Amino acid sequence: MSGTTYTFKVQARDVAGNVSGFSNEISVTTQTNIAELQIASGNLDTYLGNFIDNVPGDSGNNYQVPSTNDLNTWGETIGAILAENIIVAVQKSALVNYQITEFTDTTLNPNQVFYILEEQSSKSRHWGVYVFSKTPIRDNLIIQAPHIKNDINTGKQAVYCFKENLAKAVFINGTHRCNNSSFSSCSGTTSTCGSDESYRVSDLAHNTQSVFQKTTESVFSTIANSVFIQLHGFGKQASDPYVILSNGTRQTPTIDYATLLKEALFNEDNTLTFKIAHIDTDWSRLIGFTNTQGRFINSSANPCTSSATSTSGRFIHVEQERTKLRDNTSGWVKMSNALKSVFN
Repeated sequence: MSGTTYTFKVQARDVAGNVSGFSNEISVTTQTNIAELQIASGNLDTYLGNFIDNVPGDSGNNYQVPSTNDLNTWGETIGAILAENIIVAVQKSALVNYQITEFTDTTLNPNQVFYILEEQSSKSRHWGVYVFSKTPIRDNLIIQAPHIKNDINTGKQAVYCFKENLAKAVFINGTHRCNNSSFSSCSGTTSTCGSDESYRVSDLAHNTQSVFQKTTESVFSTIANSVFIQLHGFGKQASDPYVILSNGTRQTPTIDYATLLKEALFNEDNTLTFKIAHIDTDWSRLIGFTNTQGRFINSSANPCTSSATSTSGRFIHVEQERTKLRDNTSGWVKMSNALKSVFN
């Protein structure tokens, strides 16, 4: 059995029948990171919802920062998935205690197959879950949820939107953003973890040394027209709109997905109010300029420390007040339908 320790001692016997004493005991542990494609079926929402419900909270240092070698292996894993070479992806993922589950969602008609990159049962790294459609309809749409424990329901909302749109991929982080007490070297501060301080290394929207960042970089570089919708949530103050949208800069891109998403959301719910960072240029609250995925996608010279000065238009940071869009399925439907309209 994998991950099991066995203890051995030996005795020698010669041709005359003489028997020696026992040797010293030695212990060996069988390998835990088995390279084998896993097979599962059912409802993807339920399967990933169970993961989301059980991620570690805002303390405990469960989240482990990946090494450079880990990130290189991870990049090879993602490259193999995108090249549809699942056998190689399975082998590579096992080297970092991950596995690939081929999951058939039997609630969809026709049934759909997804490849779930998830940590093996002996969890030790908590880097999150990354899911890819085998036959996506919207093959340039990537949905991200980097703060599933802090920004309540954004993880389940992301999964719902991913499945209903048959998008290319969804990325879900693996702990509360405050879980690890060490600080990221990337620029920016937050009071989310109790006092105004640098971002934590477990805050995957603000740390370049993560597989969340590495997956973003790999997908962005491989899928030429990929667009990343990153779902967040915030506590609305009296002067705030219900939705704050940003492409990560004050620049207007050739294809303005933020404005298109605003229009589509308003069609779903005309009580929504909005701010868009590159249009409402006097607005500065929660606009995602320190987001390291957005910085990379917008060609920042250094995504860890430098805000982008131009925009690719392929990153949309979405801040949502809870009751209108992310509280339950009725809100998730609005977001899902809006994405379906924009990425038709």
